[in-house]
Amino acid sequence: MLDRGMDRFARLVLPAFQPGLHRSSEAYSGGVKRVISRRLGDVADVALIGVTYGLFSRPCPGGFVPGQDKQYLVGFAQLPDGATLDRTEEVIRAWAISR
Repeated sequence: MLDRGMDRFARLVLPAFQPGLHRSSEAYSGGVKRVISRRLGDVADVALIGVTYGLFSRPCPGGFVPGQDKQYLVGFAQLPDGATLDRTEEVIRAWAISR
């Protein structure tokens, strides 16, 4: 039963599909022939090489920290719940002195 359904599908659809496939195949091969005959491929290759060279020759940042860095250091101290402000300041001062 499945074979008959596939045969019916092939007989109905493939004849309508084949001319379109043939036209698109001919258009593609014609386009390739035009590109090869006009040397557009060579021009495109040279252009791509030039763009690649230009991108790789640009200067890159020398380090991990960008030039826009404002030289701020932000630190956090997490103390137990209920710790007083005085104790927090004491911990931060002790950390800053040890650095």
